[in-house]
Amino acid sequence: MTTTPTRLNELFWARWQSKVLQSAIRLGVCTELAGGPRTAEELAQALDLRGDRRATQDFLDSLTAVELLHREGDQYRNSAEAATYLDERTPGTYLGDALAQMLDLQDFDLTAALRLGAATGDGRDFYQRQYGTEQGARLFLRLMTAFSLGAASVLATKFPWQHYTSVADLGCAEGALLTRILARQPHLSAIGFDLPAAETGFTEHTTALGFGDRAEFRAGDFFQDPLPAADVLIFGQVLHNWNLAEKQQLIAKAYQSLTPGGALIIDESLAGTGQNFVAAILSLLMNLSVGGGFDLTGAECENWLRQAGFTNTSIEHLTGSRSMVVGFKPAVAARPYQPQATSCLL
Repeated sequence: MTTTPTRLNELFWARWQSKVLQSAIRLGVCTELAGGPRTAEELAQALDLRGDRRATQDFLDSLTAVELLHREGDQYRNSAEAATYLDERTPGTYLGDALAQMLDLQDFDLTAALRLGAATGDGRDFYQRQYGTEQGARLFLRLMTAFSLGAASVLATKFPWQHYTSVADLGCAEGALLTRILARQPHLSAIGFDLPAAETGFTEHTTALGFGDRAEFRAGDFFQDPLPAADVLIFGQVLHNWNLAEKQQLIAKAYQSLTPGGALIIDESLAGTGQNFVAAILSLLMNLSVGGGFDLTGAECENWLRQAGFTNTSIEHLTGSRSMVVGFKPAVAARPYQPQATSCLL
């Protein structure tokens, strides 16, 4: 019996889904639709699309098919997700420019990099390049927001925050994770810790979303400066940037900074199962772009936590490719924690 190349077809057309998203961002389709529904003709005139009108309609229908737009008769309007994240006039939530930058990575010559290697430095060099200019820093921070929103929304309610009063996000970028936690946990105070170049973006983002008075920024370097003290510390998509010794060093520093009885949360796309595509790709990209970087497995992470002195470690799925690994710093009366049941939807 001969099989059909169903999966190959899906992989081929996935690239085109990304391309229509990229063009929608560059053309400003969702920003234009923020003013209300438009026909294909009206959008073509507003966006200066001079090609055949049927091509414009096919393009808009493609965006409808991937659920970024809704079509009613001959008029198109934004989906709720597009209105929130792809309208450049939406303060605090616009991610279009960062997503466009991320989509540009599709032009990366992976074949050549695998044959010849691509890393030109370590994680410190990588961040110096990303934060080297104000525009580069802004785009990178928004890119980190785009990566973190889904997991942040789940983490904001999945962990037993009622037992704690303070949280610090180590490598906070714009503060997207902290704002989602603070929105659901009004009793918490928060610290965002990152390199100095992140401060402006953090302040603008947290202020725009109404949390400027509860989220404090502290500038510093993971390896050179003390980490902030708090009841809960979070590494969100941070450890995969570093080699094994550096990963273990950061976990040990977090243990020292934590309040006794506090918790460390490591939020990552866990690798090693052969089933998590995002984790495998991220690990590959880290290895090629950041010398020594790699994504971790849940078992590895729990082992590093225990070696550093953490107890009662656990792994819980958050959303999509992301999971959290949790460990507790012992106290005279450690706070109990029972993982909540969840389905693992990759």
